[in-house]
Amino acid sequence: MEVRDPSFSESVEKHFAQYNQKFDLKAEEERIEEEAMKKFQKIKEDQEKRMVSMREEIDQSLTKGLLIEKYLPEVTAIIGVI
Repeated sequence: MEVRDPSFSESVEKHFAQYNQKFDLKAEEERIEEEAMKKFQKIKEDQEKRMVSMREEIDQSLTKGLLIEKYLPEVTAIIGVI
């Protein structure tokens, strides 16, 4: 069954309305994808900062432990005095 529009103008308007609707959906998809990528990048950067912070904390703890081992006799003597 063939559907005919009452006029050529209405037919052209329908065509471009459908075209614009498809274009709008594509633009919306791109906007949503861009927002998702921004959120992903922000999370990724935050996680990288946390990893750096944790590595620094590990290095500090390791240094403290090595110093305690190095000066264990002195530390033990001080604890014995207290």
